Amino acid sequence: MFQMATVISDEARAKHHEYLRRDSHQRYQGLTFWSPNINLFRDPRWGRGQETYGEDPFLTGSLAVQFIHGLQGDDPKYFKTISTVKHFAVHSGPEPERHTFDAVVSERDLRESYLPHFEAGIRAGGAYSLMCAYNAVDGAPACANGKLLEDILRGEWKFPGYVVSDCGAIDDIYLRHKTVATAAEAAALGVRTGTDLDCGRVYPSLVKAVQQGLITEQQIDTSVRRLFLARF
Repeated sequence: MFQMATVISDEARAKHHEYLRRDSHQRYQGLTFWSPNINLFRDPRWGRGQETYGEDPFLTGSLAVQFIHGLQGDDPKYFKTISTVKHFAVHSGPEPERHTFDAVVSERDLRESYLPHFEAGIRAGGAYSLMCAYNAVDGAPACANGKLLEDILRGEWKFPGYVVSDCGAIDDIYLRHKTVATAAEAAALGVRTGTDLDCGRVYPSLVKAVQQGLITEQQIDTSVRRLFLARF
């Protein structure tokens, strides 16, 4: 697994350098990988099991660590590429309802089944990026879930990197989960609860959110700082 990821990251660096030589900065030409997908595969009807490492948290975490090491390299100062572990958390289908589904999970099942492989990827693997999921967990959207992103990820696991939303997940906070009513409220809630980067169209509403007193510039600066530390 380590060797496979090393080859992938070697090729990515070569392609990236060639694009830079051409002064090209397009999508799919960068050095961030939204991989590995380490969700547990426990129901074949999910439809995305082929992306994962199976149903076992320990095996999944062990393979993820090696893959992450291969992608990110071992330079003490710079990342070879950046690995983004996904989708956090309790996300294994149903695929058609993923934008509205609320995964209600016991604390024991959360800790024994749905978190260990992510913890391994962050703490042992050193993944510098994490993608939050579309679904809600115990009533709070995963990309606006303070327990998952602040208390556990940054508090318990001491994650120093940045969190990116799955594409459209910040929209889901107000359009589908109905947690808040407006884009500005969704943007503010996402940043305040730990989602630094929006793959979508909502975070431009942060300007309005600041004007409405929903979030401060200092809170936004925290996310900006994490993103630029990854770049440089």
